[in-house]
Amino acid sequence: MKYYACSSIENLELAFLGHIDIGNCVTFCCEDVKEKPMIGLREPKETVEEILRLYQDIKLKSIQLAEEGVSDSVLTGCIKCPMFQLKQKEIQSISEVKKRMIYDYIKMINISVYPAPCQAKCIYCNVRKFKRLMQYNENFEEFYNRMFEIIRLLQEEYHLIKPSTNWFIASGEITIHPLKRKLYDLTMDKNVVYCSNSFKYDEQLGDILATNRNAKLSFSIDSGTPETWSLVKGANNWETMRENLNRYHKKALTCQQIRLKYIMLTGINDNPQEYAAVINLLQDLGLRSLEIARNQYETDIQRSVKDTATFIQCLKKANIEYQLRGYSPEEVKQINEIL
Repeated sequence: MKYYACSSIENLELAFLGHIDIGNCVTFCCEDVKEKPMIGLREPKETVEEILRLYQDIKLKSIQLAEEGVSDSVLTGCIKCPMFQLKQKEIQSISEVKKRMIYDYIKMINISVYPAPCQAKCIYCNVRKFKRLMQYNENFEEFYNRMFEIIRLLQEEYHLIKPSTNWFIASGEITIHPLKRKLYDLTMDKNVVYCSNSFKYDEQLGDILATNRNAKLSFSIDSGTPETWSLVKGANNWETMRENLNRYHKKALTCQQIRLKYIMLTGINDNPQEYAAVINLLQDLGLRSLEIARNQYETDIQRSVKDTATFIQCLKKANIEYQLRGYSPEEVKQINEIL
């Protein structure tokens, strides 16, 4: 049977994104796509039922699109996304698809909701342009608690969250989040990635890394020199960041728990000097892998593709592995052709 899907839909990746108190914030999509299928945070039980209905609707309408060429409004955003690809699987009928959905479970939970505080002023971050999104207060705790209850229901009553489910925590800066203890309590023993800017060392986060080898710190460094760091992050604290990163690295049980990311920024960090410097930093920490991410607001795609390929060549010479994040299948193909 033919069908359309992306990895997020196929893996049943549930994301809480954007404004937690306004409009819709629950989705299966992490891409910057307008009109993506989303629902709002309502009464927890009602929201859970709506999540499951939406997921089934997306799956069935994606089959209909592939088989009959008929699109549905629930796919309005999906069909605009390059990650939404035609696929094929050995399933005989739509009734079998419905039956198999009962046995699906959530492979990933992404918590990236706002308002949430962050000290960084990253030049590629849209959130910092809206002060309200950075200013958490106790009025928003009700909505966060609603989200926590939805997650509890999915885990304890619907049994859709398993020990193997992956977690991704990126609501502002975790180390200064007013609800960080709740976020830690929810995830500290899970397969979890915490996103942090390393402006501050957090003892509890360090302890989690020291006791759970499946917990990881994801850090978007985006530079190899203090000057570029300051330009990208809007902060003159390179040495503090290095010290904090070293402390997390020493606390972690394995090097693989520290994951560095490098967002390609045209005309800013896409040069041999930055590449060489960040490679030295990786080697100093004993890290053998780097995630290269596409700037979602990039306009010069061809230059970005070429720069990414050049960076990969530098990483390969240093025997450092890489993962690409946010690149479309066509862009990945172009990068590989250059390599």
